[in-house]
Amino acid sequence: HGHELATLAALCGNRRVPRLYRNAKAATPMLIGLFEPAIILPDRDFSDKQLHSVLLHELTHLRRKDILRKWLSVLACSLHWFNPLAWFARREIDRACELACDEAVIRKLNEDGKQSYGDTLIAIAVDSKMPRTVLSTTMCERKKSLKERLGAIMKHKKPTRVAIVVS
Repeated sequence: HGHELATLAALCGNRRVPRLYRNAKAATPMLIGLFEPAIILPDRDFSDKQLHSVLLHELTHLRRKDILRKWLSVLACSLHWFNPLAWFARREIDRACELACDEAVIRKLNEDGKQSYGDTLIAIAVDSKMPRTVLSTTMCERKKSLKERLGAIMKHKKPTRVAIVVS
């Protein structure tokens, strides 16, 4: 557990380090807590590369305040429980948060890092047996969305200077 905390602290740099827990009931790594964020890891062994990918992913959710988006979408669904568009919007917000998080993570990685990140997503999806949680961000919520996420990871290319100047 000390190694995991050290890796988390190194990834946080000068930022506040969220609490880190292990839980046998957790299906996938997840970020919980709006005011006191915490990262929950499943009670399984992660390789160093997997641990790095998992923590980087969850910290990216934290920095992007995705948990707040998730809370707001759940609130909208609770107020508009009768409206199928609210439920559709919530599902699309969850999907967009995951894709945007993946893009933010892989933007900093080289080709080997992208491959390792994709391998970690696959490993977690294979081990995941429990339903998704409502008010947390999890690394791999639905196995069927995994294909879309992996495709986006492998197709991602850094923009050229010309593209940046033109845009």
